[in-house]
Amino acid sequence: MPSLFLFVMPKLGIWDAKLKGLWANEPIPSNVLTDVHWEE
Repeated sequence: MPSLFLFVMPKLGIWDAKLKGLWANEPIPSNVLTDVHWEE
């Protein structure tokens, strides 16, 4: 049975400018933090 999202609430995010690797536009409704890092 395939899964289909009929409606996904928009994600509004505010984070520090030194935090890099967060997705600006998410193709999937989840928080992927594998590439997130602090930049000095």
